[in-house]
Amino acid sequence: MTEAVSGGAHEMTDVLTHPKTSRQSAYLAASPRSIQHSAAADPADRLKSSLRRLADVLIHRGAKAASGAVDRLSGELEDIASRGGSLTGAAAGGLKAVAGGRNPVWGAVKGAFAGLSTTTKVLIVLALVLAVLLAPVVLLILLLGLLVWAVVAAARSREPT
Repeated sequence: MTEAVSGGAHEMTDVLTHPKTSRQSAYLAASPRSIQHSAAADPADRLKSSLRRLADVLIHRGAKAASGAVDRLSGELEDIASRGGSLTGAAAGGLKAVAGGRNPVWGAVKGAFAGLSTTTKVLIVLALVLAVLLAPVVLLILLLGLLVWAVVAAARSREPT
């Protein structure tokens, strides 16, 4: 302790020009001017430089914090959608789509489908396949029904009343 006091400014200059710790090295490497020039520089310039560095650090940390918050929110919405069922999945999918700038209706449909159980998903797919396969049959039955109706209507119009 007495050596540091007895050395005075000379030892302080040695510490600044020959840093011994990594923190001092990082500070000196990041500074835009060397220590010899900054001591002679205008205090207003040093203040501006320090404020610029502070603003850069604050902007970087703010963007990092915002990105982390968005990632956490997205993860929470995915968790809710995966364990909550179709209604919760629809709400979470719609919100996620709105946050991502996409169509919220399509996002809600995808979220609702993701919230269903595997058995329900299989049944829905089977019902869709069955509907596609049976659609021509249903159309044929409908056309035959219309043909029968037309024949009955024509037969009734010919009979005397």
